[in-house]
Amino acid sequence: MIVLDKAILSDDIKYVCFSCDLEKCKGTCCEEGDCGAPLDDEEIGIMEDIIDEVKPYMEKEGLEIIERDGVFDVDFEGIS
Repeated sequence: MIVLDKAILSDDIKYVCFSCDLEKCKGTCCEEGDCGAPLDDEEIGIMEDIIDEVKPYMEKEGLEIIERDGVFDVDFEGIS
C-alpha cells in the first residue's frame, strides 16, 4: 500500500506502465505537475526521430528548451 497525501494507492501501481490518453487529458499531465509524462527508451528515440517535423508547431519557449536540453529530461528520481 502506498499513501500519497490523502489517497491510498495499490502496490500494483509500481508495475503498471503509464499510458497517455490524449483524448481525455488534452496534454494536461505534460503541462502541469512536477515531471510530465514518463518516457521509455523507445519513445525517446521516436521523439528524437520526429523532432524536426514537430518544431514548426512549437512555441518559441519550447523550441529554446529543446535546443538547450534535448527532447527529454531526467527528473529528480532518475525517470525520463
